[in-house]
Amino acid sequence: MADKKLSKQKSLVLFEEAPIRRIWLEKEEKWYFSVIDIIAVLTDSVNPRDYWYKMKTRVDNEEKFQLSTICRQLKLQSQDGKMRETDCAHTEALFAKKNKAVGYDKNAVSAKKGGGVAKRARKDYELQTGQKVVSGDNFLVGKKKCKKLKA
Repeated sequence: MADKKLSKQKSLVLFEEAPIRRIWLEKEEKWYFSVIDIIAVLTDSVNPRDYWYKMKTRVDNEEKFQLSTICRQLKLQSQDGKMRETDCAHTEALFAKKNKAVGYDKNAVSAKKGGGVAKRARKDYELQTGQKVVSGDNFLVGKKKCKKLKA
């Protein structure tokens, strides 16, 4: 009984006091985290499930890349206590570029795609909150430019 209790405690982590469900896959020796829980923490979305669904659809249509390819359906305990199939991903899949780019040209392409994703996330945030992410009220003042000495 104590092992079961310890196992359940380890399967939940807190990020800024928000619970994120996870499961350890012994065969792969990796933690898999609930994508929905991560979206809830990072976006403050009212409905993270809808956010994830719309994101998968948008990326599939625009990028011709399916986010579900980096995810696995794993059973995690839901709020009602039942074990349900949940989209999960390991750390590398969550935070890595999809096409392991090498060299300047390939990284430039990946950076442009990543910038597009960030732009859409910013626009979604602004639409949901009604506030601009960047405005005259929230910018950082740059450092004074200094003259460079010539060698």
